[in-house]
Amino acid sequence: MSDKAFLSFFFKRLKLNSTGKYNDNFPYLSPCGREMNYIRCYDRPVVFQHVLDRHGNMIEYEDIETFTDDSSDHEQLSYGGLGCNLVTKFQPHLLHMSHKNGHVYHPTSDRTGGVGLVASKLAFWLSKNFICEPKDSSSPSHFMWKGTKHKLDNTWTNDIKWKDHLSKDMCT
Repeated sequence: MSDKAFLSFFFKRLKLNSTGKYNDNFPYLSPCGREMNYIRCYDRPVVFQHVLDRHGNMIEYEDIETFTDDSSDHEQLSYGGLGCNLVTKFQPHLLHMSHKNGHVYHPTSDRTGGVGLVASKLAFWLSKNFICEPKDSSSPSHFMWKGTKHKLDNTWTNDIKWKDHLSKDMCT
């Protein structure tokens, strides 16, 4: 899909399937008039692909580790391939790395289940800023962002409905 108008329309209407129809096989949907677009995905329908600076410009992957913009916390995570048109405020202390599956997650709208997946390429660059304390810990405890060490708060994951293959015990 490369039509930006359609992608924007599709993602802005994306939500949990609460219709009572096909919920087990299609946990998400994007209504389009009277038509329902039922959606199934391996993990999460919202996949964050880029970090944007306070001006909406993409921060290059290789610059993430050393990014030091001293402005207040205005960075955003973009998804849907639409840059600054589909974004969630980036909250570095809320990044969650699963020690079982290696995926990185970040909160997003409750409308889509409350959690988005960080794309592998972005997760690779972000993972360089994770800190494990103690060093033999199986999960990161902190995240370094713009020169500040953020203690990770994973309490937001407690109420997430994880798929069977991505169960809570895989994401603690």
